[in-house]
Parts: sequence; C-alpha cells; structure tokens
Amino acid sequence: MNIKHLLSAAAAVALFSACSEYDPGLSESVQPYTEKEMDRLEEYTKNFTERYGTIAENHDFGFGDQGSVSETRSTRGATTNSNQWVNVIKDQATGEISFDTNGRIVPGFPVVNELSANQGKYHVKIGQNGESGFFTFDELKSKIQETGATVVYPLGDVDAWNNLSTDEVSEVKAIFDENMGSNFVSTSLLDLSTFWVQQIWHGQESYIDGFGQTVDLNVEKHMDWLCAYPYSYYDWGTGQTVTVNEPDHVNNFNAANGYIMLMENSGTQKFGFDSSSNSGHVYLDNFRMIQYKGNYYVGFDFEADGSNGNEEIHRDYVFNDWIVKITPGDGTPTPDINWHRVMCEDLGNTYDFDFNDLVFDVYFTGTKGNYVANIRVQAAGGTLPIYIGFDGNEGYEAHKLLGQSVTSVPVNVGQGVTAAYKDIQISMTAFGKGNSTNADDIPIYVGKTNAEGTKTTTLLPSIGSNVTAAPQKICIPDNTTKWTIEHGQFGSGISSYTGEYKEGAYSYFNAWIQYPNETYGFDGATPWNKNGIDTSKLYNK
Repeated sequence: MNIKHLLSAAAAVALFSACSEYDPGLSESVQPYTEKEMDRLEEYTKNFTERYGTIAENHDFGFGDQGSVSETRSTRGATTNSNQWVNVIKDQATGEISFDTNGRIVPGFPVVNELSANQGKYHVKIGQNGESGFFTFDELKSKIQETGATVVYPLGDVDAWNNLSTDEVSEVKAIFDENMGSNFVSTSLLDLSTFWVQQIWHGQESYIDGFGQTVDLNVEKHMDWLCAYPYSYYDWGTGQTVTVNEPDHVNNFNAANGYIMLMENSGTQKFGFDSSSNSGHVYLDNFRMIQYKGNYYVGFDFEADGSNGNEEIHRDYVFNDWIVKITPGDGTPTPDINWHRVMCEDLGNTYDFDFNDLVFDVYFTGTKGNYVANIRVQAAGGTLPIYIGFDGNEGYEAHKLLGQSVTSVPVNVGQGVTAAYKDIQISMTAFGKGNSTNADDIPIYVGKTNAEGTKTTTLLPSIGSNVTAAPQKICIPDNTTKWTIEHGQFGSGISSYTGEYKEGAYSYFNAWIQYPNETYGFDGATPWNKNGIDTSKLYNK
C-alpha cells in the first residue's frame, strides 16, 4: 500500500488553522495533508453543519473504549433466557414482507415464505408494544404493513404452531395423563446446552392428591419459575467452560404466559418449577420426559410445601399439570460480546451523508497491550477503495472482502450487488494501539487518485477528543441499527448543493449532533437510532 497522505486526530483538531505531520508507525515517508485535501474537509464540515446544525463541542460520535471480552466476561458466554424476537424485513422495491430470525429456526415460525402460507395461525405479538393474537401468515404481513412494526415476538401458547397440531397436543397430553405411581424416578433423555422451551399445555381445575383429597389448582398463579439444570458459562479469563450445578431459570416463562424461549449454555439433566410464588423451594424431580414422533416433551407433577402463605399440596404422580416441548437449538448462537457498529464516509462527495461507504461491526478480545479487533464487514457503499487496518502491505479492502474484484461496485446498499458479511481479525498492536479498545483507533484508509494521476491513500480523521469538525465515521453501541441505502441521507435538512429540504432516515439524528447527551442520545429517553425512523431509507436485506 502506498501511504502518502494521512490525517491524524491532531490534524483534525487543527482543521481550520494549520496542517500537521503525523506518522502512525506504518510508513517512513508520511507527508503533510495537502492544502486541497484540507479545503475538501473544510467544505465537508461546512455542508454537514448547514444540513444538521452546529456540532456539539467535544462530541465523540459514539466512540470510546468498549472494554475487552477477554478481561470483562467471567459470566455466561451468551445472552440467556431472552424472548426470541423475529426481525421484519421489508423489500423497498416490492413492499414484500419477510423475516430474519438471526440465523436460527424458531420452532413453528415462518422462516421461508413459500412454506409459511399454509401453516395456519401464529400466536405472536407484533412490535414491542403492539397487538397480540392469532394471525394467519397473510394477516400477519398485513398487520405489519399497517403498523410499520420491525419485530415480531412468538408467544408460544398451546395453539401456536402448526408443526405441533391440536391432535398431537391431545395425544401428548394423553400420555402424560397416565399415573406413574410413587416409585417413578424422573429421567432425562437429552443432553443439550442450547435448546428452545415452548409451552403446549397448562393446568387442570382440580385433581385428587395422594391422600384422596380434592385439590383446587390454579396453575397460572402457583406453578411458575420454570427452570433447567445445570447451566454453564465460558470463563474468558481462564479459557475454561465452568458448569454450575444450580437451577437455570427460564426467565419470563410461567404457566400464565408461556412464551417460547431460547436457552443457551444451559442444561437438560433435570427440569423443575417453584410451586409457591418464588418461595425458593424448587422441585427438580417432579418431571417426566417423553419422546413422541421424534419430539421431546416434559410434563410436571405439581406439589407445594405450604410455604409463603400457600396451602400444602401433595403430588399425585400424574405429570399433566404443565407440559412443555424441548427443541434442540439450531446453529451456534452469537455471544453477547458488546458489538458496536461503525459507519463511515469516504469523502468522495462532500454533500453525501449516507454513512454507508463502509459499515462494520466490532468487538475486542485479548488483554491490555495485545488487544484484537474482531470485525464483521457488512457493507461497502462507496466506489473508492477503502481499507480496514492492515494485512502486510496490502490491507483489508472492504469491497474485496465482500467478494468484489473491483472497488467501483457498491455492496449491500441497495445498489450494485449483495453479499454475505465477512469476518476478519486485526491486531491493535500492529499500528501501535495495543492498549486501546476504542473503535476510533482502528485505522480506515481511503484510496484516491489525484489530478496528476498519482494514487494516494488517506487516513480517515480520528474523532479523538475536543474535535468539532464533521465526522467521517460514527459508532453505534449495538449491531442492529441499520445503515442507509445509497443516496439515503442520515438526517433531515437543507442541502447546500441543491438548496432542497430532504427528510432523512433518522429524524432525530440532527438533535443528537447538536445535543449528544440529552433526550436523543444513546442513553437518553428517545435514542435517535431507535425512534422516528423512516425504514424506506434503510438497507434491510
């Protein structure tokens, strides 16, 4: 790579006053940023502020130390027990609705449209605060069109999925209706660490207990805190998997609201429940597991010890009080590892603020002095070569990482081509940043050809601190915020180039630029990247 012109954080601070030399340790022949290049940056800042307003002093544009997974994680290696949502994808050209399940097959949910239309009704909640109910696939799509929902939550109640028909529920329950007798020993048929728990049945009005007494049983109020046993986590400090011989609570899951839940780093040796509203007495040997038609089911026999103000109830060895289906997890989960999403401009056009010329996600591993950036390249929307870090003297060029032999074709921005993301790792020590877990310190280089035909490579300015010049990159503390389609502006404003007012994808982006730590900041009440969004301007493939 021919590195000739570099702009450092120091040069950015002095953007309107002077040039400065900066050598990141990668070249012996670094030259000052040229006057023309400084003029271009000044023009970019002028156009940016005219559209989005005065940039707040000391704005960090989302950058800062993230911390290292290796140093901070001594808890579980994956998010556990969370409601599994399904992302909604809307084709901008056709309006067609499809779904993204984060790489997993969610039991009973329509993953492939052609297979979904004939699968009956789905019990779901549409959107975070939306309508719950049973919908056919067409009804579901129509509701999403009406509401603009971007997520769907499977609820997993008894009639939820056609892959578990009403007849099969009845057949499974009939098996669990059998009295197994007091000599029955609970035995697991599975050894899984990642699996789905899906409720298919709960409750009887009453039953005769082991003493011949009629027990009125409101399972919805008394049978809760479903748990699996044991659980494990990966200790990043020691590099070892640690098994904890304690019950693993299936959060937000009880007989009253039987969501479908995904368990990760958990276990299937035993299953249990708390019978008395979190009395602390967990029954781990009151379950029966069966295999039926290739599927696995767990039924529970209710019991209560009379604590916590509840009556004492004896078990009857009939395991039909609560029934759940256990389905092996599909694929390997993505660890909960503090992903951040970085979106960049290459300054090919000083009126262009779509921040999709390079999009990548990153988290850090390793220890101080030897941090490694784990990067997932998502998009390369510009037509200039753009490099992430270095690999020898050639560097990681984003278009080529995404499968393009030329850099003039945009990738994953609604024009050009589409491609799967690409995972890479770069050592922060390679460019003198081994103590940093700040994505701002990952060097991004843009290749250009000057008026004389000489190819040069320019370092995107670091945000650093006390920088008021317009950013060429922003960082978002998640990897779910979408980038814009080509020519889709991030925020609303009047263009210096055309004089026209245009709505942007994120209507509160301007407010964040001017007031980063208030209402529309990432920690504010209405974060700009989660509210007031025009999804038609976003890339949703």
